Amino acid sequence: MKILFFTAILGTCLFAQSINFIVVDEFDVTGKPGKDKFVELVNTLNQQNGIEFVLFNGLRVDLNEANDLVKRTIKNIEHPVYILPAQSNFWQHRSAREDFMNDYNDLFFRRNYDTLKVLGLNTTVSWSDKPFFEREVLTFIKDQKLDWLASLILILNSDPTTVKNFDAISNLFAGSKIKFIAAPVGTRREFTKENVPILSTSVNSRANEVFKIIEYKNDSLFVSTSDISGKTSTQKFYSIVDGIFPTEKQSYKFDPDNILRWSYDLGYSTTSKVITHENRIYAADISGQVVCLDTLGKKRWDYFSFGYIYSKPTARDEYLAIATIQGDLETVNARTGKPLQSIGFDSPITSDLVSFDYSGNYNLMIPKQSRSKATVIVGTQSGRVYCYDMETMQELWKFTNTQGAITGEPLIVKGQILFYSLDGTLYCINANTGLLTWKSKITGRNESDIYASSLTTNQSDVFISLSNGKLFSYDLLLGKKNWEMDKYNLNTTLHASNDGRLVYAKSTNDRFHILSAKLGTWVREIITKFGGDKSHTDIVELGKNIYYGNEEGYLIEIDENYKYNRIFRSDFSPIFSITPLSKNRLVVANHNGTISLIRIKN
Repeated sequence: MKILFFTAILGTCLFAQSINFIVVDEFDVTGKPGKDKFVELVNTLNQQNGIEFVLFNGLRVDLNEANDLVKRTIKNIEHPVYILPAQSNFWQHRSAREDFMNDYNDLFFRRNYDTLKVLGLNTTVSWSDKPFFEREVLTFIKDQKLDWLASLILILNSDPTTVKNFDAISNLFAGSKIKFIAAPVGTRREFTKENVPILSTSVNSRANEVFKIIEYKNDSLFVSTSDISGKTSTQKFYSIVDGIFPTEKQSYKFDPDNILRWSYDLGYSTTSKVITHENRIYAADISGQVVCLDTLGKKRWDYFSFGYIYSKPTARDEYLAIATIQGDLETVNARTGKPLQSIGFDSPITSDLVSFDYSGNYNLMIPKQSRSKATVIVGTQSGRVYCYDMETMQELWKFTNTQGAITGEPLIVKGQILFYSLDGTLYCINANTGLLTWKSKITGRNESDIYASSLTTNQSDVFISLSNGKLFSYDLLLGKKNWEMDKYNLNTTLHASNDGRLVYAKSTNDRFHILSAKLGTWVREIITKFGGDKSHTDIVELGKNIYYGNEEGYLIEIDENYKYNRIFRSDFSPIFSITPLSKNRLVVANHNGTISLIRIKN
């Protein structure tokens, strides 16, 4: 079936441009059989002549293991190589972005020819299972300074029809001549929305097809598909004409009651939740920038860390602690932004940071100069939990009895610290000594890499939901399991009500659940009609209302009568952080780096 579709006809290019490249789609090197086939594949690729570059599109790798064989094999390829990741590499893996970039270079690429540009664009993200163009990809496109003279070939690692914010690049490419888009789509799919030709890079696994050689010349495409040995199974010829993206005029902003007071643009994507401390707002982005805002949205200071920030910072007394995925813990003066101290770990910091006033015995080599008892808790990818004095950055204790990365936000309550490890265990340790109080294995025997919500408590019990949909309640003091539920299809979004009687939970199948904290049973099930949603968001109870965000970027309000409504949206990117600033003000953060202060109308 012909899979190139076109409706726009432009003038013929004055100068013919010919390129010849290889696309290997969704190759899996996560196990030994895959690695062995990968070596064989590379030998085959090296036998191909006249190749401009090789693209591994949607390469499936295990970022938790040392992929030395894979990296060594890639270095043996005799052609320029580009790699775009598979969604399975990123989903719910906090450090995946930097892990992948450290091993396989950037998440997008450009090749310039005389009359043509080839752009490779990443659509995978760690905070959603749906393809999405992150802000850095859009910035990369803007930097190309495209105009009506530009002729382009785009390569994506997802079906364009599934990319949630595809309109964003429609605007950026408006007026440019698009030769075609190459992307993994079904063989019976045609991309017609923007009147742009598409070439499916997908291969037929039943026919043992592995890669495609794509030759573009004089507005014609010659595509041959081969197995791992290089034997050609199919050859197709296509004649194409240019497509042009129309300019989309749609605005995603939504504020019918004019509740927005101000917004601030960080300029980068962010997955670090926003915090407030002493009438100041602190936000960090993935570039390592930390910004302090006052309640009027004015920037008071900014600071650039030594690495990329994914963890939620924490502030106590005059200290602000931040952590990088590279493994640095840094402190700055919370009022001035002046850097104070930093220490490095031999493992990425994967937990959010939390702080508390330490009440144990200090045995510090460097004496303290203040009366501050501020202490910070840090969890790493190697499974260690550290407790540091925030003033002197001296270690008070460490806990090393886990077998997996520490994820989410540790919970400090009644002198205990509770946290979840990717070994599938919930731990409770003494906040002053770091000694184990109790632990409970909460994942199944054959389950691995099960992620969890941040913990929430009603001061007597602790609640946790897992990415496998299960919800648990444990007695805080004894570690005894009160109940377990698996019928709500939950994602990792959870919150205990202010009065301790209820638990609020968001499902992946268009439901918001209000549950009994004592029994785990329904008090109310609200069908929201917003569609399925696996994105992560905070749930906040403010006054008599409940607030949470969704992956469409809407802030949703549920009132005391259980009526729900979308009340605000600053951008199409998902809301993931909602922080109360007062009894009627919320700080809302989107993944694209937009920070908004809204005033709730009671």
